[in-house]
Amino acid sequence: MYVQLNLIGYLGHDPDLAYLENGTPVAHYSVGIQRRSGKGQRTMWVQVSSFGRRAEADHQHLRRGDLIYLEGRPSFDPESGGPRLWRSNSGQLGSHFEVIADRVVFLSKPAARPASPAHVEALVIVVAADQWRPAPLF
Repeated sequence: MYVQLNLIGYLGHDPDLAYLENGTPVAHYSVGIQRRSGKGQRTMWVQVSSFGRRAEADHQHLRRGDLIYLEGRPSFDPESGGPRLWRSNSGQLGSHFEVIADRVVFLSKPAARPASPAHVEALVIVVAADQWRPAPLF
């Protein structure tokens, strides 16, 4: 089975760049995806990792607030098989989704950034056994 995620959203922070033991660059950043529903506007945060030349380009060109289109694959928690689970300092259980970026398209330039993020919905396509269907985010 093959799963590909296609997301459009705004960067929550500048990408952090680190290097693996073998010297491979890896960038980490978050993308906020806003969606309107009957309960008002909601934002889902997705943690993103990119590797190699993709990581270096993301670190060099992406900045907080940039609008991007992202293609990637989900990274599942090895224990739960779902979103990554974590516990806050106060003991509250939390989770977040992680995506390994395969392709990133810069949709905004610094001068074109809106003062406040506009409504952007994400398109998630699940591909399995030569069939596809849109999948809801929430």
